[in-house]
Amino acid sequence: MIFLFLFSTSTLTGQAAQTFNILRYLVKCGHQVLAIADQNRVGNLNSCLEKAGAILLNDISISHKNKLINKCREVLRLRSVVMDIKPDFVITSFSNDHFVSYLALRDVNSKPRVVRFYHSKKVRSDWIHKSIYKNTDIFVFYDCDIYAEFSKKYSCMKDKFFLLPAGVDTDVFIPVFRSTLRDKFGLNKDSFVVGYVGMFQKGRMHRELIDLFFALKKRVDNSQLLMVGSGETFYDIYRYAYKRLGKTDVVFTGFVDENTLVDAYNVMDIFILLKGGQDSSLRMLYEAQSCGTYILTYKSYPASELINVSEYGDFIVDVTDIEKTADIIFSSIKNIKNEMRYLIHQRVKSRFDYRMSAELFLKICENLYYRS
Repeated sequence: MIFLFLFSTSTLTGQAAQTFNILRYLVKCGHQVLAIADQNRVGNLNSCLEKAGAILLNDISISHKNKLINKCREVLRLRSVVMDIKPDFVITSFSNDHFVSYLALRDVNSKPRVVRFYHSKKVRSDWIHKSIYKNTDIFVFYDCDIYAEFSKKYSCMKDKFFLLPAGVDTDVFIPVFRSTLRDKFGLNKDSFVVGYVGMFQKGRMHRELIDLFFALKKRVDNSQLLMVGSGETFYDIYRYAYKRLGKTDVVFTGFVDENTLVDAYNVMDIFILLKGGQDSSLRMLYEAQSCGTYILTYKSYPASELINVSEYGDFIVDVTDIEKTADIIFSSIKNIKNEMRYLIHQRVKSRFDYRMSAELFLKICENLYYRS
């Protein structure tokens, strides 16, 4: 089968991550996989797509940041590509992917089946979205709450909806020997490392995380904070952190490659996520746990399912209560046992290895392909 993946981004993060895992699996299974992404902005996605074995179409770009004139070009170019290669499936993960494909595929002969990986917590029901959804063949969800909400509003389409387990590459995100890692990140040998991985964007509660760490320092004097990632609010958070904390208390890495990311998860004693993004993707929690790292986060369906399997993590009752949350971290220290990392990894692998989800997805596509 021929699969055409659309990514309205240049960065492998958030909504793109789970879809990328599916893409890699399809390549390994011998299917022809092509991809279109944002070619005009800096990011790591294009190189990751090529490394995974996908055919990256460099002469076309798609982005949620494009204005109207470029949006029209996206539609026309995508229509031309589809008519030329005649894919069996067009795979979308972002609203922009979905919208552009909807316009591009209108009245196309040999129309491909359209798949939407749906992560958004907002379920729209205006006329344009109803029309887009009506012309979509498969919806894939990773969050039970979003699946339930979508099913409630679009019950007439329920036969198109599939709830899959989230996945992580358990061959990549593994526990590693930790003793040599602290020097790599400029951390003290005996420090208690609190970690964060993710995009630096508005609404992610990074300031609150800095304040939380400041409160924790009163309880655990040898603690250090490691923050991995970048984004539009990076320098604002960077300045805020160094106003609140000492220069050796917090380490910022910016964007890192995959090997460094694995090392970062492994050097952390506890990974904290106060708030995710606009979508339901919480891939960093799965990656951290696959490396055997203890997690503390807000209550959600994916996090609850993950901690239920790993038996290694806790929830924040009220993210706005800094002192109470600092007490939770302090009381969690006795539960953090780094010698258990391999065991935690095995638990996560037994349920959340990305190949399990990808295999289910492929069966869904095969059923639709051979039924048509």
